[in-house]
Amino acid sequence: TEPIMELAIAVWEAGVSPVTPLTTAVGPLLSDEEIKTVIGAAEGTVDWQTLQPDADYQGHADPCVSLGSCPGRGTNQGYFSSDQGVTPAEANAYQLGKIREAEQILQAQAIAKFGVPLSAEALANGLDLYNQAPQAALDEVGGYVDRLTSADPTDQEIIDARAAAFIDPRDGQLKAPGLGGTWSNTVTDQQRRQGAIDHAKSRLDQLREENRDQ
Repeated sequence: TEPIMELAIAVWEAGVSPVTPLTTAVGPLLSDEEIKTVIGAAEGTVDWQTLQPDADYQGHADPCVSLGSCPGRGTNQGYFSSDQGVTPAEANAYQLGKIREAEQILQAQAIAKFGVPLSAEALANGLDLYNQAPQAALDEVGGYVDRLTSADPTDQEIIDARAAAFIDPRDGQLKAPGLGGTWSNTVTDQQRRQGAIDHAKSRLDQLREENRDQ
């Protein structure tokens, strides 16, 4: 494990991806297609059955706009509901790059804490949480990995960690204005997103199997 830990420490100290990606060397590496699909399912930008882009993929207003918790936010577009770029494709490219950077940090945190990287399911949920709330996902104190009890958690443990990551341990306050600022809403939303990711992963495997049989 020594080379792995050295790489993890390098990522941790530099705050950037090393030349050799950590997730290529250790642990599951989700493909771009898988990342787009599972986060798109959680964001509601892909069809539930076909996993193809839906109307929201082309553009929609973020709920936080109506809540007044994200002033200056533009129109969301693409798989990740990003307001970057002019087209959904540009928004996808920008946000996927940020998500890949977050992947390195999450896996480095997992190796530092557990000695092994996150499982594919735990990683997918961590990346989705980053897409939703970057600080909740990556915070060293009270963030997603800090709240997990293992690198290969159960579905309920993932939901619990996702929800708890919105509580700032420094002051004990829930920091989830985009979810209405209530614990009930936060838990319900994290449960919904985890369920969407689980469904999308299973549905993607099913569609791949059907394509192989044709």
